Amino acid sequence: MKTLMFCAVFLGLAQTASAQVQDLSIDRSPTSAGPTLHVNNFKSKDIDALLLTVRCSEGPFEIFYDPLIDYGTLQAIAPGKGVDIKMSAHTENCPASANAVLLSDGSQEGDPSSAYKIFARRHGAYKQLTLVEHHLALVFSNKENISEVIGAIEIARTSLVSQKQTTVAELSGSSALLGFLEYLLKQRQLPHVPRYPNQPIPSVSELALSRALTQDQAYILCFDLRLQQWIADLRSRGAATLPNTATSPSTSM
Repeated sequence: MKTLMFCAVFLGLAQTASAQVQDLSIDRSPTSAGPTLHVNNFKSKDIDALLLTVRCSEGPFEIFYDPLIDYGTLQAIAPGKGVDIKMSAHTENCPASANAVLLSDGSQEGDPSSAYKIFARRHGAYKQLTLVEHHLALVFSNKENISEVIGAIEIARTSLVSQKQTTVAELSGSSALLGFLEYLLKQRQLPHVPRYPNQPIPSVSELALSRALTQDQAYILCFDLRLQQWIADLRSRGAATLPNTATSPSTSM
């Protein structure tokens, strides 16, 4: 079982799923720090992403599990496997349900508007990744510096507030992604990426040696190559555009 700290989006109004997700169980174990949800996949296909709703007396909130957002950290849930989701103590008596899942063959189950939220969140992340990757390419070509990239990220985060026509899920994907990338750049860290044996990304030291780069140049290039892989994986799952849907979620909380 894999363990994650959930990403939650609070809802202004209680919602009910219009279609039930099959062959998936959600069990609960109490701990001193709060309950743990055990989500188990009994399907014949991998679960690529899922959206849960937890209903508490003070209001419901959503939990997204998506390896394309928590990139290089989470994995698809294989048949017969599961994940553990740690919850805070106040959710001890709050029931949880699966609103939607995306499967490895491209199909989806559950409430269409909930599935749309997963796609919207991916689309928001995709847009911000392409923005930051563009600025990193400018740094590598000596047209910008790291401080200017961080400044561009801060401007992008501020501008999200005024994007009235963007869904809450898309905004959450954009905001979380920008904050994460800003933190990595300030701390001179690299984003995690899945290991693809046929497409290995060299380390900073390997790039510096093979391309005769400074450590700063190699770091920027390594960061950029990792973002390119992330962007390519999101694009391959359709995140470059939002799908048409007859049931679009509300644009306000």
